[in-house]
Amino acid sequence: MSTGYPSIDKPWLKYYRKEVINAPLPTGSMYEYVYENNKNHLNATALVYFNAKITYRTLFKEIDKATIAFLAAGLKKGDVVSFITITTPEMIYALYAINRLGAVASILDPRASAGSLKKQISDVKSDILILLDACIEQVNSVLSSLPFKKIVLISVNQSMSFPVKQL
Repeated sequence: MSTGYPSIDKPWLKYYRKEVINAPLPTGSMYEYVYENNKNHLNATALVYFNAKITYRTLFKEIDKATIAFLAAGLKKGDVVSFITITTPEMIYALYAINRLGAVASILDPRASAGSLKKQISDVKSDILILLDACIEQVNSVLSSLPFKKIVLISVNQSMSFPVKQL
């Protein structure tokens, strides 16, 4: 009998085998799950960004650097970090680092208006903002009215390979 609510009826489950549906869910953090499943595959490709291949070794090294930087900035468990960025490797490093520390990610759409972003950031009481440098002008008018401890700028081209950066 259907309730008409997909969240209750879960119609997508008909595409999965029973053992998959009943398999235990992973425990621990996102970071712990990725690390445990890839710590023995450090030379394998974790990310590809504009033809630049990033190994798990590099991924974990960059997450470690970001974790240390967030600790130095005073980030602690339960703090909120807002992201106004697209998915770059630096965003991924930051996301896993804050997850590792028990902080909360609030990922916002960089295409949203400055007013909408201000409301969303105010609603979650963000402690740190991670901002794509290309979005500065869009949110500049509201940044001074928001009480961040820190603002971290990331660049869309930081992890691009040399030839792609030149283009």
